[in-house]
Amino acid sequence: MQILKTLQIIIVAIAVVQQADPQKLAERSWLPATYQGLTIGVSTKEDVLRVLGKPKSIGKEQDTGLPTMTYVVTDPVPGVLTVYVQKGILDGIGLTPKKSLTKGDIIRLFGPNYIIVHYATDDCLDDGGAAPIYENPRGSIKHMEYRDRGVAASFAYDDDQKVEAIVFTSKPIGPSHSICAARAKKK
Repeated sequence: MQILKTLQIIIVAIAVVQQADPQKLAERSWLPATYQGLTIGVSTKEDVLRVLGKPKSIGKEQDTGLPTMTYVVTDPVPGVLTVYVQKGILDGIGLTPKKSLTKGDIIRLFGPNYIIVHYATDDCLDDGGAAPIYENPRGSIKHMEYRDRGVAASFAYDDDQKVEAIVFTSKPIGPSHSICAARAKKK
């Protein structure tokens, strides 16, 4: 359940980032991830079905309402793959590993060219679901980010070694600043 909550926070954060200042986003731009030939932000729902086949289940993400399809996969590690589609286009992928992964496992899978980024929740935007996150050097939410590959690994809360999920995206996980703080300054 905690892993699902983590994925929900990440997806909400990505949705909020779309509302951020475009110039700030350009400074932090990511390249889109590719998973089994599917490119985030480019591939269509039909491409997903052609490559991954019939999903184990179809639904909607609880907080954002984004359509989801889930698959049981073995690549790059065994687990449950949640595919997010927005307006017919592949918007992101979350992989919840079947077995616990470590930071070392992620380095073996994706290489040493990562950065560790800390995030905090933007609590003023919490509507009872998962609050979006923003970059904060003192934040307790940590990710290993391979921005040039569009991949991030989410660490378990208060554990710098245990990885709960792998995210394939084309966008920053969260904005570089708190939207709540920016709103407070405008008042």
